[in-house]
Amino acid sequence: MRKILIDVGAHTGNNINKFLKSDYYSQDFEIFAFECNEGLIKRFKTDCPVTLIEKAAWTYDGEIKFFIGNPLSSSILIEKKTGNLKEKNFKIVDCVDLSIWIKNNFSQDDFIILLMDVEGAEYDIIDKMELDGTLSYINDFYLEFHGDKLRGFNICRQNDMMDMLIKKFDKNVFIERHYQHDGFKRLNDET
Repeated sequence: MRKILIDVGAHTGNNINKFLKSDYYSQDFEIFAFECNEGLIKRFKTDCPVTLIEKAAWTYDGEIKFFIGNPLSSSILIEKKTGNLKEKNFKIVDCVDLSIWIKNNFSQDDFIILLMDVEGAEYDIIDKMELDGTLSYINDFYLEFHGDKLRGFNICRQNDMMDMLIKKFDKNVFIERHYQHDGFKRLNDET
């Protein structure tokens, strides 16, 4: 069994560095990070070896528009109403079907922790993972939802997804409105 940490929307590696300081971490973890924001990639730094994939996680392999605004709030979704995104201010970036990437690189016997902070793209990515059956590859899921930051967003979609994730992961899903991992504890170990 392999131990895997996948950080999707890895920014500058800050959450990986928090993970390395946690009781959760052991040296046999393989760490993968997805980040497509050039400015953040230039500042990416971790205290351990990481496979940095300079692409956006998405629902297909190919290319996609990446709207540049505030560096920490850029997104592949122009519907995002925070971060000062402008329709004309984008770059074309490579994207990866995260679900298929997980299926092609890991097995359901591996222990996989998934961190996801993708500024609104999480809903489509999670839907694709549920459809493909790759959510079952994930043991612990740390996730930030951004529905309140998307124009025209139907909160029922988020509530339904939260219910599905809580049912699927029991206490091993950590859902935040704003990304603040506090200790990377196994949620079923908390009192």
